[in-house]
Amino acid sequence: MVWPTIRKILESTRLLGGDNDAPLNQPIVDLEQRTDHLQAQVGFGTARQIYWKPYQYELATELGRKVFDGGEVAAFEWSPDGRKFYRRDNDDVLHQHTAATPHVETSLTADGVTLDLSEEVADARAFHFKPDGLAFFQCGTGNIYQYTLATAWDLATATFAELSVDVSAQVANPQDVAFRPDGLRMYVLADAAVYQYTLATAWDVSTATYDTVTLDISSEEDGAESIDWSADGRRMFIMGANDGHNLIVYEVSAANAWNLEDLDFEAFQALTPSNCTFHRWAADGLTLSALSEGFVLATHGCARPYAR
Repeated sequence: MVWPTIRKILESTRLLGGDNDAPLNQPIVDLEQRTDHLQAQVGFGTARQIYWKPYQYELATELGRKVFDGGEVAAFEWSPDGRKFYRRDNDDVLHQHTAATPHVETSLTADGVTLDLSEEVADARAFHFKPDGLAFFQCGTGNIYQYTLATAWDLATATFAELSVDVSAQVANPQDVAFRPDGLRMYVLADAAVYQYTLATAWDVSTATYDTVTLDISSEEDGAESIDWSADGRRMFIMGANDGHNLIVYEVSAANAWNLEDLDFEAFQALTPSNCTFHRWAADGLTLSALSEGFVLATHGCARPYAR
């Protein structure tokens, strides 16, 4: 059969086999749907198999930006409802803010609440909150440290939980950490690789053991600073300082969701402003916040979750 929407297919498909990154750029004479791919007759050549998946990730225009005065922001995170915002500057102190409008950076005001990490953490990097706001996990030299909050999302009630895991055998300087929603799998980001761990007890970082599973991302980024996953575990996102300051997208099939070893590089996505090095997705995947030059926080809206 001749497919009626040739142009749309050409813009959203990729070759299977040798030239995986090349668009077809040839007329499709005949197209037949198969179980796991499309069989295409390209021009006057032999049949070719092609993926049926979007070829480009697109974010909506930038929604707004906030300039942080008085300190260079190194890492940040939002609460799932977008009402609380946490940042770490180029020191070992976390700062808490409240957003009058969810996920709108220009509506942020400082709560006057801080947490000094220096007693436990050497060379603090990025951090990650548990979805219920009752714990967070902080990257430091060779370790991931766990803190407990007596009141959800209130940094004033945070204390060191006396729990940590030594990851120095794999990562001397962990840059960021992410978790599967059930708290039983952890992903630690290094400059040019991601390492996978399993937790024997959910959300207890001291029970984490290395799975001997690593994803080398050096071909896309060798100065990675942030990692995030889509809610369904089918996409992983990386951002860093050395790849041209793009959002880097990796994808896996639904059957292999959350499996690091099955991920494939999918796309680069340029962001504004330029020189973005750190990012976080909102819980619904409709808002992406990115940090540029250490003090400009820009928010982008998406028509579809995770820009798909």
